[in-house]
Amino acid sequence: MKLTLLASGLSLLIAAPFASGVTYAVDDFESYSLGSINGNNGGTGWSGAWTGSGGQNVVDTSANPLSYTVNGGNTVTGGGKSLQLSGTSEYAAYRDLSSAQTGAIYISYLMRVEGTTIENNDFASMWLNNPGTASTNPGPSTGFKANNGDGAGTEDFFIRPYHDGTNAGYAGDVNLGETYLVVAKFEASGANGDLYDTFSLWINPDAWDENNADVTYTGASYIDELTRLGFRSANLDHGTTVLIDNFTTTDNFGEAIGGMSPAAVPFDPGAGLGMAFVGWFAWRRFKRRLSEKTVA
Repeated sequence: MKLTLLASGLSLLIAAPFASGVTYAVDDFESYSLGSINGNNGGTGWSGAWTGSGGQNVVDTSANPLSYTVNGGNTVTGGGKSLQLSGTSEYAAYRDLSSAQTGAIYISYLMRVEGTTIENNDFASMWLNNPGTASTNPGPSTGFKANNGDGAGTEDFFIRPYHDGTNAGYAGDVNLGETYLVVAKFEASGANGDLYDTFSLWINPDAWDENNADVTYTGASYIDELTRLGFRSANLDHGTTVLIDNFTTTDNFGEAIGGMSPAAVPFDPGAGLGMAFVGWFAWRRFKRRLSEKTVA
């Protein structure tokens, strides 16, 4: 009995950090033919096919796949095909989820900028429900916006509650040809009802960085649920394009970064002692009850 109790406590201690969450939707673009993204209907968790504008294509990246190894975690690999964004389009590519989602939402993808130069306001974002310039309920967005857009800063990644050049958080730099794992979290604090109002962004996070975002921005958005995901491109000219791969929507950080290895969760002495105490207390109680039954 003592060994069973201790083993149970240990199994709880070990299993807790690796509890799997829910993946709402995912697409790695591998099942598609090369060419326009429009009409392709692979992946899981979607209610229909991609709608894509001209110039937004599935391209062959097998010679140089998008890939990023998470420190303390796994390698996230896009495979041999990716979505390539180019030019300027509010609705570059978008798709509806199979069901509306609420609560905290994590969205992640691999991203790489290709070409010969990066200029101010080269832009490729991922938006929720509607692009930022939509006239009704513009959605939150996150992604690549070179040099804060206007050159006022050197950061190239942003996250914001709606389309506004001022209300946004910025982080990180982009180098041509380098692959990044972008992870964004959208949640409602309750201060604005059910509206999403807290937006966190990680660029190439370590597996233990869930509580250490590169930037967190607060401000009420116009949406309280997620029904559609899409991409917007702007000012991608002079041969500059943006590759997207391993597009994932989930309810937890671990799934968003491609899973976690045991090394990813630092040992917490407090948690270990707590579980040991639970096991000890249960054993003492069992012994007392056994003694009482023996006396009776």
